[in-house]
Amino acid sequence: MGIVHRRITLTVFVHCLKLRFCASAFLAYYCSYVLAWKRGIAILTAGSVKVTPDPRVRLVNGYSLQIRDAVPQDAGDYICQIAMLDPREITHHVEILGK
Repeated sequence: MGIVHRRITLTVFVHCLKLRFCASAFLAYYCSYVLAWKRGIAILTAGSVKVTPDPRVRLVNGYSLQIRDAVPQDAGDYICQIAMLDPREITHHVEILGK
């Protein structure tokens, strides 16, 4: 038996967790927010709108970023920016290992 090379498809999901206390109707006013995904200075999504022209990128469930057919060039920092009364940024570092 020899070595068998296969091309695999890698899909990367990067999750931005919603704040649990925002589920309360009483706090809904204080928890209204716009979520944006960025990579460097490039805005990938803003709210429910996909900004990037890259067809491999999409927003899933309103807060998770999906990158289909990921390649090593997709590695790097992805920032989930939550614009609300108390703005937050969550940085996720994505590494693509292997060939």
